[in-house]
Amino acid sequence: HKFNTTPWNIKFRKGGIRDLELLVHSLQLIHGGKNKKLMTGSVVQALDELELAQHLNTQDAKTLKESYWFFREIENKIQCENDQHTYDL
Repeated sequence: HKFNTTPWNIKFRKGGIRDLELLVHSLQLIHGGKNKKLMTGSVVQALDELELAQHLNTQDAKTLKESYWFFREIENKIQCENDQHTYDL
């Protein structure tokens, strides 16, 4: 068997942090003109506000927040372990 040795990039790979952030920023652009509370640089705060404004249901907002913090935790561990700014597992 051949094993794939290509690193899994938690930021840029499909379904990674970048995709999650793009989704949140897109929703901010779509709804932010009418709701100034959506104009924030914080992904988690934006998800909270999108949920409060009912642009996301509670379960979707919860899943996105949990995924975001999961990725951030992995990112921090990778960077501490390697002592460098990287996103590759």
